[in-house]
Amino acid sequence: MFASTLTRQIMWEVMIIAIKIKCPVCSNKRLMDLVSGKDGELLIKCPKCKKIIDVAFTNNRIKAKAL
Repeated sequence: MFASTLTRQIMWEVMIIAIKIKCPVCSNKRLMDLVSGKDGELLIKCPKCKKIIDVAFTNNRIKAKAL
């Protein structure tokens, strides 16, 4: 009982770490994955619509906007 509960808890923690970042311009639902981020900003080019996207993250909260 204890081993199965522990395994489920570890799986749950792993599942909630990865966050999908979507393109705000086109229908690309997976621009990139963010495993964890305390604070930062980056520019990435969407492979589908070719727009430059500014991704800012603070305390695992993400804001993506087109430039």
